[in-house]
Amino acid sequence: MHDNIKSLLAQKLSEKTHKDIKDSQQLVDLFFELISDKNQIEEIKNLSSILNAQNEKRLKVIEYLASLFGILGIIFIALKFVVYGLISWLVAEVFFAIYGFIRKQYAFLTMNFISIVFEIAGIINWIKK
Repeated sequence: MHDNIKSLLAQKLSEKTHKDIKDSQQLVDLFFELISDKNQIEEIKNLSSILNAQNEKRLKVIEYLASLFGILGIIFIALKFVVYGLISWLVAEVFFAIYGFIRKQYAFLTMNFISIVFEIAGIINWIKK
């Protein structure tokens, strides 16, 4: 049934070009035209929960990568490899910023963006020495 919904959606979208869909209401109308059947609505809900679970797994990967690079940065700094530590922290902050953006945690995102700016400045200053 998922393939049926996908093919119906693909067919309807291929009939309309991007220029034809001028506002979100037209897209919503197109969507509800596809899900007029209650069985299709249930299938879409199931598909949505599957996609949400997949997104959660991806977010966990991003979160763990950010933590890993943050820990590597601390280790590099402790071992006096400052540039490598700053670069690791930069990578961690980018991952954390992506995570914050996806989760709509804008204060967290802002903090990470400011950290990214100062880490880049730190890397540049350290390399100039």
